[in-house]
Amino acid sequence: IKPYLKDILTEYLNSFKTADKEALEKPFYSPTNVQMIEAIEKLIGSSYMLGRIHAEEENPEYKINAADETEIPAVPFEEAMNFLKSKVPMTKAEWLEKSECVPIEKRKIKEKNINENKKLTKVSPPNGYFVKYNSPPNSYRVNISEIKKKGTMYSGKIVAPDFEKAGIVYYYYNNSHNQISSELFIIPLETTKTRYQRVIDAGVIDLYKGKNLTSGVYEFKENYFKTLNVIDFSSNSKNILVEEKIGTEKSGVFKTIMISGSENDEGIFEYKRYPELNEKIIEFNKEQNNILLNNYRWDIKTLGFALDEKDLAVVKAVVWDNRKKEKFLNLWGVNIKTGEIKLISTRKDKIPLEENALILEFTFE
Repeated sequence: IKPYLKDILTEYLNSFKTADKEALEKPFYSPTNVQMIEAIEKLIGSSYMLGRIHAEEENPEYKINAADETEIPAVPFEEAMNFLKSKVPMTKAEWLEKSECVPIEKRKIKEKNINENKKLTKVSPPNGYFVKYNSPPNSYRVNISEIKKKGTMYSGKIVAPDFEKAGIVYYYYNNSHNQISSELFIIPLETTKTRYQRVIDAGVIDLYKGKNLTSGVYEFKENYFKTLNVIDFSSNSKNILVEEKIGTEKSGVFKTIMISGSENDEGIFEYKRYPELNEKIIEFNKEQNNILLNNYRWDIKTLGFALDEKDLAVVKAVVWDNRKKEKFLNLWGVNIKTGEIKLISTRKDKIPLEENALILEFTFE
């Protein structure tokens, strides 16, 4: 019986994935387990039979020392089971029906017949649907002011194409240091549920099931922000591209570092930063374009995985002119398997990119 009780307890604990007051107040109904019912029946019957054997051993003449000092007649097993079942205030079929784990909104509850009030505005639940996350490339922006206002904020659940995992970035604001740090988690999704439901149900309890990527969490730098931003998952969901932006609220971003993550055999993502990419871009533009980039405002933008080369991350280098208008510099590629960095183009060539990650959006009627 212990394994069945363990399963019920596990399901009960899993029902508290979020600290939602309404969810906590709902009654918990365990799903019907016929094997457990049969095991309990056998346990009760066996206990009864063992009690008789023990009583017989103590009384070789088969006289049980009961309160009325009379001999207890032998009772057939089926008769004993029927007697025990008769003490349950409902039939087995009724018990099974009432034990079905049915969502609260689908239970048949007799409600009062209330007429619709046409003078009031009706409210409908939101409709959720999946959209491409990295479309257009590198379009997600972290709102520094919003993080400072809320204290803690998260990016939303960025879903891998296999629908078995999702990336989620948490942003933290330290008021005493006026500092923003961030942390990326790869959370597992419950694959027994529908794709929509597994994303909806993934909660904070899942955050610490893997190795996380941090930026600025374990250091104090006044007025600094270090924010992580997921760019995309690979088509096989085994790799992830991330950007780390470093700067101040007053001066803006002054450095962006590309990061790649790869899933190991244990299902844990391991990460690698590529500061050497920035150094190579600086060196190239010094030699080829006679520009000392460190004297100007410039940055990199990770665009995503190349469509024709699955392991190639495509990165665009840009600079701002004296009118604060963004100007294209060069296009670069980083092989996340070998670490090789190469120049793709010095022109604004459009490289076909993958768009693998998904995110839930909602519409309200």
